[in-house]
Amino acid sequence: MSHFSRRQFLQTSAAAATAAALPAAKSDRPPNVLFVLTDDQRWDMFGVAGNQIVETPNMDWLASRGTRFRNHFVTTAICAVSRASIFTGLYARCHGIHNFRPGFTEEQYQYGYPERLRHDAGYRTGFIGKYGVGAAEDVEAAGKHYDFFEGFPGQGKYIVEGRAHMTTHLGNQAVEFLDGSRDDQPWALQISFKAPHVQDGVPPYFLNDPKYDDLYTGRKLPLFPHMDGEYYLSLPKELKESENRTRWEQRFATPEMWDASVKRYYRLIHGVDVQMGRLFGELENRGMLDNTVILFSGDNGFYLGERGFAGKWYMHESPSDAPRDRQPAAGITRASALDVAQHRHCADDRAVGRRRAPRRSTAATSTRWSMASVRPGAPGILLRAPCSHTRRFPRAKACVRRIGRTSSS
Repeated sequence: MSHFSRRQFLQTSAAAATAAALPAAKSDRPPNVLFVLTDDQRWDMFGVAGNQIVETPNMDWLASRGTRFRNHFVTTAICAVSRASIFTGLYARCHGIHNFRPGFTEEQYQYGYPERLRHDAGYRTGFIGKYGVGAAEDVEAAGKHYDFFEGFPGQGKYIVEGRAHMTTHLGNQAVEFLDGSRDDQPWALQISFKAPHVQDGVPPYFLNDPKYDDLYTGRKLPLFPHMDGEYYLSLPKELKESENRTRWEQRFATPEMWDASVKRYYRLIHGVDVQMGRLFGELENRGMLDNTVILFSGDNGFYLGERGFAGKWYMHESPSDAPRDRQPAAGITRASALDVAQHRHCADDRAVGRRRAPRRSTAATSTRWSMASVRPGAPGILLRAPCSHTRRFPRAKACVRRIGRTSSS
């Protein structure tokens, strides 16, 4: 498993920019892209990250074969804002989506990675799972920007009578997408699992597939750091009386509640891992695995009782640090993997339909990546990296640096 420093990442990205500028051989075929996103899975919730309880052999395989980013932070740990940054590569102050209601403008759709892969590079695009940006009508409108769309608004339901558990159901839809793929056209599929997010308002909240109910039974879970009550007592009144504390009381208030909830959370993650292994097997059986770039990430971190909280939202490391792995396609790893780092300043918002943020808003969003196509005919995609891997909130001017440009930049 390789671990890039920020400098090494940028150096490698610069090499990729040079390689991408060279004419492609006629036999070259752009790689497929599989992007797996989980919901509320934080950085230490898979085996290779040091968690000795949760069973994630397929996430671990991906990390061992590719690159694991050890410092992958979001600046706004909430689903909608973070996902808007994933789609567009913009901070919240740039894309202007600060809550659950607004959807993308048509200009923002055109700027986002799905449209650019679809129209600029000829990819067949698909989206499956929790869309996470906008109301139901916005999610319905998003469907026209994909060739295959099975996104849903809101949170959806894990358990629906007559249907497989949601995690398996999304895996079934991913296989359906692969069934519709052609050998002569590259594809890009994002599958956004609901897991391990809670089912709000439905105890016991972490509703895992019943077939995993016996998993971790009898295992003693080690406590996480910062669970001593003194951390909660040191917080200001506004935080002590916040929704995070209310959710802690519902899920983690006693040792027995904490143990049961965390084990259910682990089972939800294991369920995603099973579906990831299923998809890796499908890719291998179809001869696609070696020409598919696989990206794995969480949308944000999560409090699992630390500091007397549940949920996310605040600036501590637990809700802000998310997992991320990348496996490049086997045939394009020479000196470059696949990645070209590219950062956009908010000055570019004139091209993407910026929504004006409140003047006093301090919301800054995800220091994450987004994808966009290389100019037509080039064998690859762009992977936009964070401006900084530090825990500080980067300023917009730090994003002016550009390494590689597309024809539309």
